Amino acid sequence: MKKSEVAKLLAIVSAFDHRRVAAEHVEAWAAVIGHLPFGDAEEAVRRHLQTSHEWLMPVHVVEGVAALRRERAWEPPVLTPEERQLCAAAGVPAEEFVERRDEPGWVDHLRGKWLGIEQ
Repeated sequence: MKKSEVAKLLAIVSAFDHRRVAAEHVEAWAAVIGHLPFGDAEEAVRRHLQTSHEWLMPVHVVEGVAALRRERAWEPPVLTPEERQLCAAAGVPAEEFVERRDEPGWVDHLRGKWLGIEQ
């Protein structure tokens, strides 16, 4: 992101917390968050302002952008048709099923309880 975009980001933040923004602040923030895309940094700031009482620091922007990247990279778990049916019947999220499918007896318990299939 350009320094002018860092300044714009700090101006947005300043509208909320009344921080003083001078050239040296822009320089310091640019050294830490300048590698991030402006749009992602702006979204991270928006989310922080919506969810936290903490004074915004560069680390919040860096962590927020990392969270955005993780969200974008997420792919839904792959389930067989039987596993999808079992999840739907038991009300188990696919993510939990994938995490727990290798636990001894867990899937068999679900099959027995929710589908009436004894193992």
